Amino acid sequence: MIRVTLYAVLGLLLMAVVGVWLSAGRRVGTRGAPGVPMVQDPVCATYLLKNRALMRRVSGVDYLFCSEVCADIFERKAASAGGTDS
Repeated sequence: MIRVTLYAVLGLLLMAVVGVWLSAGRRVGTRGAPGVPMVQDPVCATYLLKNRALMRRVSGVDYLFCSEVCADIFERKAASAGGTDS
């Protein structure tokens, strides 16, 4: 009887862990401060709060980045593809 109860408890714990693990993939990029939208860096695909993003104007379009490194990479690629307007 104790063995059956132990297996039942372990089974429930395993189901809970798997459920949390599976649902975590659906929430990527959706958590943040209430009322502050999340944005995705076009270079590294990192999600970050919009109010913490670095903005650069490239070819007349505003882009948001997670860091100076990603912004520089994006500007270099845009420059090699046809010019920039910083």
